Amino acid sequence: MSIGSLLEITYGNTLSIPIIDSVNGRPDYDYTNVLGGRKAYMVDLLTASFDHLNGVQILFDSYRDFLPSNFSGQCDVIANPIQQVDSRDLVRHDRIKERYKIIHVGRLDTECKQQHVAIAIFAGLANKYPNWDLEFWGTGPDFDRLNTQICDLGLAERVFLRGFTEDPLIKMRDADIFIFPSKYEGFGLALAEAMSIGLPSIGFSTCSGVNELIKHNQNGFLALDDREMALYLEQLIMDSSLRSRFGVQGNLAMEVYSFENMAKGWLNLVETVTKRFRGEGEI
Repeated sequence: MSIGSLLEITYGNTLSIPIIDSVNGRPDYDYTNVLGGRKAYMVDLLTASFDHLNGVQILFDSYRDFLPSNFSGQCDVIANPIQQVDSRDLVRHDRIKERYKIIHVGRLDTECKQQHVAIAIFAGLANKYPNWDLEFWGTGPDFDRLNTQICDLGLAERVFLRGFTEDPLIKMRDADIFIFPSKYEGFGLALAEAMSIGLPSIGFSTCSGVNELIKHNQNGFLALDDREMALYLEQLIMDSSLRSRFGVQGNLAMEVYSFENMAKGWLNLVETVTKRFRGEGEI
């Protein structure tokens, strides 16, 4: 939540209507200084704004623990909706290919998305697995830094910064492994979409959102550090049956995030908050 929207929808609310805050990250990212860059007065204002909220939508149940203690409204878990993919349409991992692909989709941002980590890890495996490439889709402020890293490592013919795409699912369907080394996330939408189409995925166990979607050794791998991520990536490179198993389980895990389920969640939250607000108004 920005300071501007905070003032407008809470302190500046003169319409006497209930307010529901849609939290697109871990809640404490919105009102604390955990990610840096906020002054003390901003933290105080943002924290106090929760006194004015009637409802809050969070992405995962565990995120309740990151709401401020002064919030007393309705809190419901409603994640991002994910397009459902039939099991017959999943990425096939039993095909023999001339070249295989590890893919990442996301903003080029080394502070949050940490693509440089994926590049460094791949650099340690590239010579051992010459028919595997690493591909990034997305734009962002760190394109030049990442391109320099790729060139310095001599990987210009193996690691590719592809830029923007309007069809990320099509790009992911052409891949074999999804690598997602983010430092922090709210939900991890690209990761969820990759899992929905049957891509085995790797992320960090310390990354919010990622450690909710990936169940370690069930539908992907959660690594403690760069070294462990490299080991897990190599396991997936070597084992197509493991890629297939993780892909199937990832697809099943995403069923709960259907558009229908998320729409029902929003309708229930709005109805609950509205009824409570009207009841308070009648007292």
